[in-house]
Amino acid sequence: MQAILRQVKQSTTYQDEVSSALAEISARQGDIEGALQEYADLVRHYRNKRQTENALSVLNEMVRMAPQDPRPHDDLAEIYLNRGLLDEAIAELRLLADIYHRRDQEDLEG
Repeated sequence: MQAILRQVKQSTTYQDEVSSALAEISARQGDIEGALQEYADLVRHYRNKRQTENALSVLNEMVRMAPQDPRPHDDLAEIYLNRGLLDEAIAELRLLADIYHRRDQEDLEG
């Protein structure tokens, strides 16, 4: 079913709906990385269409799903900065710095 949806996604104007469905299916199947990738595609789509509120909703879902993934924090910081929400942007950048610091520590320990 996912293969069919991916084919539909490439050939339809309803990419946002297909990406959303693929993300939900992936999440239900425990494929968090697959879900995050579909959500990232959806965020790109919304940002290209200047649908920032929709992008924010998806990014917040990504953070809920995988709080230590840097991708949504990076996009959130950029959106907040573009909106002049400096405190929120700085908070996201601090989270990003913490995530990368932890990864570096894990690399050193591993």
